[in-house]
Amino acid sequence: MGSAQDNAALDEIQFSNPAVLQYWQGVHPNSVHGYFSESPFFDHTTKNGVLWGQAMNDPNTLMLYSDRQRLEATLRQRPGTEYMIVGDPKPVQDQSQGLDTGVYVIRKQDRVKRPPREDQLTTLGTYYVAGQNIYQSPSVYDVVGNHLLSAMTSLSKFMDQAAPLPIFNPATGYTWFPPTASKSSKAPSTTFSREGSVGPDQSASQRATSAEPSARSSSAIGATNTQADFDPRDALLLEHSLRLALAHGDEYMDENPLRGEPGNFVFTHTKDHLRARQAQAEAAAAKAKEKEAAEKAKAAVPAAFSTKMKDDTPAPVPGAKRKGSKADGKKRRKSKAATSPTSTSVVGTPSAMASPEA
Repeated sequence: MGSAQDNAALDEIQFSNPAVLQYWQGVHPNSVHGYFSESPFFDHTTKNGVLWGQAMNDPNTLMLYSDRQRLEATLRQRPGTEYMIVGDPKPVQDQSQGLDTGVYVIRKQDRVKRPPREDQLTTLGTYYVAGQNIYQSPSVYDVVGNHLLSAMTSLSKFMDQAAPLPIFNPATGYTWFPPTASKSSKAPSTTFSREGSVGPDQSASQRATSAEPSARSSSAIGATNTQADFDPRDALLLEHSLRLALAHGDEYMDENPLRGEPGNFVFTHTKDHLRARQAQAEAAAAKAKEKEAAEKAKAAVPAAFSTKMKDDTPAPVPGAKRKGSKADGKKRRKSKAATSPTSTSVVGTPSAMASPEA
């Protein structure tokens, strides 16, 4: 019998039956349908299955089943699901292994009669007869899934191999994982001086060592832990965090809260509304800042400079008598006419000059 397993998928098995193949006298165009009918890929509810059941009891139908041309012509006359040979072996250049490839392509299809138009065919499966073996063609989903699985497996192996390699960062360049530091550190018990130099006081160093053993051990452990915990990947994580902050730093939940119920949350406002509101707030803040700057500039301008002397005289009170000086009460003396010794003309007052007869 064949090598097919009951629990295996049909597209993962290979069928081969030498006894059946001997009955049909090898694989040739007139024996392909009969040999394929003995495989687990054959569906006995199809038109081929009905004819195959009749051939077991009717010699005429068995002769029909042994003639490919007559069998396929009979199948084309009726609607329903059928198996049809759609690919014959192709000749090859190197005929050392045979005259052709020896591969037959069988298609399972559904035929719908639409007279006077051509029949409508729907492909349900494809099978290959290569020599004595029969295979089922996998679906496109299985092929794509297999390629994706192969790609993911290769990527996983690549990541495992690339993990211990140097890490490159544009900020720090190439870095390597630091070696694992030992947690136990040995400190020299005594201090020796070099030749020609003065060594430290041994008693003082012993007292300092005995006075602070716990502090020294804790500092050594802290330094060891700091060196052991250093990981260059922290720089990559920090860079990623900064990128997220630059991309989403202006988004806050309090500005655009969620509403709804669990499983159906929506934002209260759109991003355009938030940006418009933010632009209004920035414009108001800029306007207030400009107003404050203008007021400060106005207060800082000095008063205009005046050259007029300040008058400290008090303003006169209405109805009050003006206080005069002491000379106002005395009678002024008339000035005498000035006489020149070289001239006889008299220089007097304007009244004397106007009337000479007087």
